[in-house]
Amino acid sequence: MLKTKYEHIHFEKSDLRKTDYSLRGNRSYFVMGMVSYYKPWKKYVVQYFEGYVLDENCLRDTADFLDQLNEQHKLKRNNNVNKTTTSSK
Repeated sequence: MLKTKYEHIHFEKSDLRKTDYSLRGNRSYFVMGMVSYYKPWKKYVVQYFEGYVLDENCLRDTADFLDQLNEQHKLKRNNNVNKTTTSSK
């Protein structure tokens, strides 16, 4: 299960793209940035919007969320490779 709620921030699935998440403050609920899949690096990344200040706790929480997404994506990708390899034999 993907953890999306942290002490000061949370992540919500985007309505625009199924692989994107918005990063929001728990108090203000403003969108502080976006998490999306970056194909050149083959991993999820975060893009913070201008003007937002984050401390080390928010950065750690963001890194934890990215780690979860990247691990989930890696497992899914490996699962798809195994299915393709198995079905082609």
